[in-house]
Amino acid sequence: MSLSRMLKPPDEGRPWSTVTREQIIVILIAAVAAVAVAVSWYLIRARPSDRAAYDEVVFSMSLEKATRFFGTFPDSPYADRLVTDLIGWCREGRANPVNCYRMVLEAVPRDHPGYREAVGAYEAAGGERGGAR
Repeated sequence: MSLSRMLKPPDEGRPWSTVTREQIIVILIAAVAAVAVAVSWYLIRARPSDRAAYDEVVFSMSLEKATRFFGTFPDSPYADRLVTDLIGWCREGRANPVNCYRMVLEAVPRDHPGYREAVGAYEAAGGERGGAR
C-alpha cells in the first residue's frame, strides 16, 4: 500500500470506503499500546492498602496510626517490619528511650512476635520489669 493511497481523501458519499484493513490494524495496534501503557502505569503506581498504611505510619511516626495499623492489618507482612522500625526509632535516641519503648509496647499487640523484642528493649533501656502494659 502506498502512502499516497493512505492519504487520499475519502469519497464524499462513503467516508469509510477508502479505509483499508492495514489502516484499521495500525489504529487498533496504537489503541492496544495506549491501553497497555496506561495499565502498566497504574499497576506500578498502585500499592496494596497495607503497604500504604505502613508508609503513612513510618513517615509520620505516629503511634496512634501504628495502633490502628495493627488493628486493621493484623496479619500484614509489614507488621514485623513496623515493629522493627518503631524499636529502631527509639534506639536512635530521639526521645527518652524508656518512655519511647513504653509507647511502642502500647501500640504493638501482645500476641505479635515483635512484642517480646520490644519488652526486652524496654527493660534494657531501664524500664521496670513488668511495668509495660
